[in-house]
Amino acid sequence: MTPYLAITIGPIYKTILQARSTRDLWSSSYFFSVLMREILAEAEKQNIGMLLSPIPADGEVHVHGAGIYPDRAFWKAGQGQPEQMLDVFNNACKKVQDITGIKAELIKKYACFHAISIIVDDNETNAIQELNKLLDTAELYEKVSSNNVAFIQELDDNIQELYEDGHKNLKLGGGDIFIHYDCTRPDYKRLPSVIELCTRDLKFRPGNQSYFELVTEPVSQKVCSYIQTRKPRYERIKEDQELESQLMLAIEDNYEHFRLRHKYIAFVYADGDNVGKCLRSIGNDEKKIKDFSSLMAKFFGDAAEHIVAYGGIPVFIGGDDLLFALPLTNNNIETSNRTGKNLFGLLKALDTLFPDTALNNLSGLKENLTSLSYGIGISYYKYPMAEAMTAAHDALNRNKSTGHKNRLAFEVQKHSGQLFGTVISKGPGMEYFIKNILDNCDDFKDTNFLTSTIHKFRTVQVLYKDAITNDCLDNFFENHLNEKIHKEISAKTENDNYLRIVREFTQILYKEAVNADDTFETLFACLRMFQFLNQPAHE
Repeated sequence: MTPYLAITIGPIYKTILQARSTRDLWSSSYFFSVLMREILAEAEKQNIGMLLSPIPADGEVHVHGAGIYPDRAFWKAGQGQPEQMLDVFNNACKKVQDITGIKAELIKKYACFHAISIIVDDNETNAIQELNKLLDTAELYEKVSSNNVAFIQELDDNIQELYEDGHKNLKLGGGDIFIHYDCTRPDYKRLPSVIELCTRDLKFRPGNQSYFELVTEPVSQKVCSYIQTRKPRYERIKEDQELESQLMLAIEDNYEHFRLRHKYIAFVYADGDNVGKCLRSIGNDEKKIKDFSSLMAKFFGDAAEHIVAYGGIPVFIGGDDLLFALPLTNNNIETSNRTGKNLFGLLKALDTLFPDTALNNLSGLKENLTSLSYGIGISYYKYPMAEAMTAAHDALNRNKSTGHKNRLAFEVQKHSGQLFGTVISKGPGMEYFIKNILDNCDDFKDTNFLTSTIHKFRTVQVLYKDAITNDCLDNFFENHLNEKIHKEISAKTENDNYLRIVREFTQILYKEAVNADDTFETLFACLRMFQFLNQPAHE
């Protein structure tokens, strides 16, 4: 019989949902990563047992200031007991206070901490699986805390200490998540604001005034004034919103390439498919559990590097989950070939990093193979972050609830109140959509063409579905998309012929869906996404 021990900390998701700025978003997650890091270090000091997961990322991984320590940890317990873990937690809180300045007593009042131990027969019971079930139950018992506001304010007041700790984790050879500026001392750090995320690809476009002078410097000056005056958080939020409105107008006037998409931000949830099955197959094999943890740690570091290089902010990375905030497009030619020209291209790049083959080989899975599924929420820059994050989370859950794996679901909530979205399989259709449509986003100069085509598809959708089913799309396009606007404008595009691309895309989607209704729904939402990314700066 073998003893095992596991812990969970939180509430990470509830804390993240209270975010009103990128500063809040990052610090809410990074704090818990620091707490877990210090718990693991203290547990090692007290000889709790052999750590099985998480295996800390090695020194070669570029973690870019992201919170990569998950909310759960597992040991082959040795002499460690849950009662001893309370002492580990208390000591870790004191260490976090020393690092961040956040009071240990407030941490203990706000944070949830559960420790569970079991003794199992390794030949009969999967310890990690059993512990996860028990931790799921334990997490249902959350603290009824009155310290929410005080804790978030404490994070805000000690943000520079968190930034400094995050900056220490940056490795050579990659980008920097932080913006550096001088304030009451040299080399203060901050995160890109929401407006800097939304409009990031304009940094690499010509304008009458440089992006640094127009946007970066005013935001840095405002943050510096907060540091000097120590204004309450609610006053900062109000002033941030006023500044962002002013800057958005200035950016729109300054850049010819300004589009409606520059007023929107994306949140992405990624979740591992069949990772639980992988762990169940591994069982209690100590070496394989550690190998599994090492593979995931390497992936998280690589994923954080790609997200930062693209221009996004990694919010939470750990377990088999990722949450990050992104601009919709990436016009940085130094990184776009590696990380993608748009958020869909980035997700494709993350898929290539995910160690699915290694995990499948490690576990011996022959079916129900591991993969990643994504939920994307896109919303107006002034909307509460919690709404966009919830939309992304709900999109992912709707996809998962159908039993389908290895898919991407997106939902766009426009400022006008319109909603659109779909679920698309990450197969040939997705590849074609990125390569032949999205990657040519700025090639279409006249969006009237895109709008008229979408409107036409909507008005004749019954006939279009019939053409899909009966394999007569060529006749449909000849008979129903032969107006002057379709022929003349499509001839001017740099992609040979937009209608040919749409026709080929439809055929690929139908092979994947084998259902005309699903094919049309996916096609229509994808074309609306392309039109949205090209749309001029008005609804």
